Amino acid sequence: MGTISHLKANLSGFSGAPGVNSWFVVNVAGGPGLDVTAANAAGTALRQFYTGVTTHLQDDVTVTIDPEVINLDDINGQPQGSVSMDASLPAVNGVGASPASHASMMKLRLRTVEYQDGRRIQGGPFIGPIHGGAIQDSGDLTSAAQTALTSAATDLLADFVAAGLAGIVWRRPRPASSPLGARDGSSALVTSVGVFSRPAVLRSRRD
Repeated sequence: MGTISHLKANLSGFSGAPGVNSWFVVNVAGGPGLDVTAANAAGTALRQFYTGVTTHLQDDVTVTIDPEVINLDDINGQPQGSVSMDASLPAVNGVGASPASHASMMKLRLRTVEYQDGRRIQGGPFIGPIHGGAIQDSGDLTSAAQTALTSAATDLLADFVAAGLAGIVWRRPRPASSPLGARDGSSALVTSVGVFSRPAVLRSRRD
């Protein structure tokens, strides 16, 4: 796919913070990644996504969109430069007051139709921490929480398209030192979204 662009949403304020959600987009017209206009549009769309789920986030969660967008080579992962948004966007704050474990998250499924090594390329960002009111007595997420996340993600993809961009899942390159052997990175367009019905726990972190 060539050059892809990496946006970050920084998570702070809660026990276990900081955290980060990584999102990847591609300029549909091609070229060397996002310019300032596209970065502004992508950042605004991403902030709107978190605004759409704020009622299901704990009230000590603050989400800040990183104004710097990194352009990457999707095959080797090397930075190809960066661009900054014109201004920092206002933070988004969770408003859910019911206590819950800060390990409890909603997990979004970003589906593609591409396969590599016999496996479908999919993304699964963890959105949260969520408050207790987003979880039913059965342990499942409430229908309201699932609907809000699905709607927010669908709107995010549409907002990317309106800005001449497309949401993608990036499968990172694997070095030759890996026990599984070297593998080039690859990326695939997100074609649909889904939400896991139960809260998820993020057990490891990486940008």
